[in-house]
Amino acid sequence: MQNPHTRHQQHLHRQKSLRFLSVFFLCFFFISSAQAQFFRQSGSKNSGKYTEHVSYELQRDKRRLTRPVNFGFYLAGLGTRFSARHTPEFAQSNDPAGIINVNPRGSGGFGVGFYSNFRISEFFDLRIHSQASFYEHQLEYIFADGQTESKLVEGSSFEIPILIKYRAQLRGSKGMYMIAGITPSFALSSQKEERDAILTASSNVSIEYGFGLDVFFTYFKFAPEIRFSHGLGNVLNKDEPNAFNNPLERLQTHRVSVFLHFGG
Repeated sequence: MQNPHTRHQQHLHRQKSLRFLSVFFLCFFFISSAQAQFFRQSGSKNSGKYTEHVSYELQRDKRRLTRPVNFGFYLAGLGTRFSARHTPEFAQSNDPAGIINVNPRGSGGFGVGFYSNFRISEFFDLRIHSQASFYEHQLEYIFADGQTESKLVEGSSFEIPILIKYRAQLRGSKGMYMIAGITPSFALSSQKEERDAILTASSNVSIEYGFGLDVFFTYFKFAPEIRFSHGLGNVLNKDEPNAFNNPLERLQTHRVSVFLHFGG
């Protein structure tokens, strides 16, 4: 009963993800086109005054964009969540006093790090990060008698996002961009092997994608960014079986992050 329900939920999530990606790319190109149209109209109405006012800033920002390497740092707020798959044995069990369902719940965290941006071409960059993340995941267990119990899985990891950035044409001192790539991650601290603890793997690989906005100021560049992450590996560690990890066959990580980049 649990297993078909889980497969059905995963099928719905895949459909939602495909719809979201389609809407995401359409919105990006629509906003980029609208932004370009706005600046063309503004320039045509006040061409002489507009050109005189922004010519120096445009040349300065374009020189910064053509640098082969740029460096910076960032702060991040994280929203994390597991996706869980139950074991076939758990789906077929009818323990009147046992666990009948496991529901992942969203939790939060934060991250700090540095990045290096390598120019590939006029519109493409390679961006490599080094990031320390501190977060938690939550699993809610529902028992047959109606009682619930939550298990908190705390963690910290060192992550190395390797991303390709595509930037739209700069308009004034601003330019939208899309970014995507992979992120290997490694646990920074060992977990407490307490009784009935949910243990996770020491490493994982995620795919990431998102969008942001480069805003150039006189002495630095500010770039707010939203990024989505989906873990590819099974992070469930069942070296120490117990009543809380026995119902689970697979755990995968999902994350929504808001970044604030500061760089040259």
